[in-house]
Amino acid sequence: MTQSFKLKGRLFTLSVLQLLSLDLDQFAKDLEARVKMAPRFFNFTPLVIDLQALKIDHTFDFNKLKNILAQHEVIPVGIRGLPEALIEQAKAAQLALMHESSTKEDPLAEEQAQTTELFVGTKIIETSTRTVQRVYVQNGDLIIIGSVSANSELIADGNIHIYGVLRGHALAGMNGNKKARIFCQQLAAEMVSIAGQNQRFENIEQLTQRPTQIYLNVQDELIVAKL
Repeated sequence: MTQSFKLKGRLFTLSVLQLLSLDLDQFAKDLEARVKMAPRFFNFTPLVIDLQALKIDHTFDFNKLKNILAQHEVIPVGIRGLPEALIEQAKAAQLALMHESSTKEDPLAEEQAQTTELFVGTKIIETSTRTVQRVYVQNGDLIIIGSVSANSELIADGNIHIYGVLRGHALAGMNGNKKARIFCQQLAAEMVSIAGQNQRFENIEQLTQRPTQIYLNVQDELIVAKL
């Protein structure tokens, strides 16, 4: 009998949104302000909600939280740091329960992995990026004097220049700049994007050995071309 599906194990990088206040109305205002600062940054972004910094007794309006996130096209895929009293409420809101790894990790390393490094104006990074590192440059270009690790995410309102191997994700023209480009010495990325037009790669071995540029043509089609 032919199988209709199969299950596969795969690790994905997810951002964590840690709530620091029970005031969801204030959270809605703060989130709106953050989205205005970084247009499209949260666009269809999957997030894990972290409640461990809050003291919650019996109830929490998960549906209201989901509606606030949905207004900005943010997708909550799960929740962690959940008091036992709220487990059934989270399930009713169709939120997956995220369990912590049993392996004790360095809290500082975890915090760094979850934090977006935000820069304003052109930023030059003179080292290769770490795994699970996210960098966002507003109103400028991002220049990496090195390579980009797998699971890293590079985001820039302007161009992205990689003087090494580009792995992970690279999103240029984040503010809608269709003239932005991505340049790299070798392309081995999982996904690239220009002004919201993106392309994922399954097999890119033919491009990994040569300098490459990614841009939009006049029809707003994403072009991946050898330099």
